[in-house]
Amino acid sequence: MKDSPHDKASISKMTAAELKRVIADARKSKDIYLLSELCQRRLSLYSRHHRKLPKWLEHPLSLGLIVLAGYALLYTGPIMVGDMFVETLAFAIGVVTVLLFSHPLGHSLCSKILKIQIDGLFLGGKARIEPTFLVHLPSFCRQSRTRRFAFHISGVVATLVSTSAIVLFAEAFPFNNLFLAVSLVLLLVVAAFETVNSSKHGDIARAIREFRIEAIST
Repeated sequence: MKDSPHDKASISKMTAAELKRVIADARKSKDIYLLSELCQRRLSLYSRHHRKLPKWLEHPLSLGLIVLAGYALLYTGPIMVGDMFVETLAFAIGVVTVLLFSHPLGHSLCSKILKIQIDGLFLGGKARIEPTFLVHLPSFCRQSRTRRFAFHISGVVATLVSTSAIVLFAEAFPFNNLFLAVSLVLLLVVAAFETVNSSKHGDIARAIREFRIEAIST
């Protein structure tokens, strides 16, 4: 924190918008000590407005099992032929489960491979139902541009892959044409949302932005 205009007292009073701006400045100036302090403030602010999920859910194995459970529910329909309500309910729960947890699964796998630390898994998004990772800034900023890009893009890739798998499932088990139609529409909607929204405000925009920022060396 030497020669920095920000001390612990000023950081503790920063709003989320101010924090975001100062983090960007700290990354450009490669101030790892300031980033460490800002990381604590960001975690404190995020914890106030988002529910933190259990630590064990951060592991890729746990997230992978949840995603597999979602896919298992998709098979409930063909097994319980004749009960339209059960088929529809199982399919809907399976789809939501796969889509919600495949994104953090991609990030979790990438963080383990690239040795990027995580500060926690929270229920984020506008509806506060999306499992969202909060990355440890000093650990993340020490990585190369390529690795930081890979971390951001991994969630988008995982979501698109899982959605495509749902469509393939519906084609392989066409027990109900409605399910197949819903799956195809779902793929288009998710693909469009991930591409358009993420390229402006989400992971794709962050991934591209990483190529304008150099890694912090210690």
